[in-house]
Amino acid sequence: LHSEEFRDENFPPGSDWGWMLSASLNYAVNSRWNIFLEGRTTYGKEVYLERIKGKNGSSELLFGVGFSPFSKPAKAQDGPMPGRRLEILPHTGISFSKSADPDKTSDYAVLQGINSGVSVKFRVDTAFSLVSGAWVERKGYRIDKPGQSRVYYGYSQNAEQTVSFRSDVSLDYLTIPLLGEVSFGNRFTTNIQFGLYYSLLQNAMAKGEETREYI
Repeated sequence: LHSEEFRDENFPPGSDWGWMLSASLNYAVNSRWNIFLEGRTTYGKEVYLERIKGKNGSSELLFGVGFSPFSKPAKAQDGPMPGRRLEILPHTGISFSKSADPDKTSDYAVLQGINSGVSVKFRVDTAFSLVSGAWVERKGYRIDKPGQSRVYYGYSQNAEQTVSFRSDVSLDYLTIPLLGEVSFGNRFTTNIQFGLYYSLLQNAMAKGEETREYI
């Protein structure tokens, strides 16, 4: 049984906050459907590994299709397209994540996951909005090489045995963003978001198979 003292001394904190920046291109196919391409980067504040100044962070590329059950308000005059003051934006999709260790890029493979959540957008005016909500995100990686650890790749060699190894390391987060968004364009829209996020680790798991053959 892990006591509270053991957990505090041997495990890093289960929450983090930091900065988030994203930019997206959106194309309105019609009044209800749109497609988008978005790039996003996050940079955490908490230092988890003092020896190497290790922090949480990610660079992401997102692609998707959006659907609105309601048509946008009709354009009554020249100028920017009017919009609703408050929008509820649920989302779900498949993610592909991988460790970005620059010294061991070939040692980690892609891990699939399912991400979902709800964003709430409050439109201040035609060009600026505030965005918040709650996102459930899975990030992680796959290890396909035998090593000294099941959680990260560490080189190991033993001539007396053959090892077949695979480990999926998954980290599930509940993320709460607080972002400002600036939008340009009409049918073809460019959105830039920048602000803070707070993330809570919900689950951490390393799961896989290891087969050792002795001769």
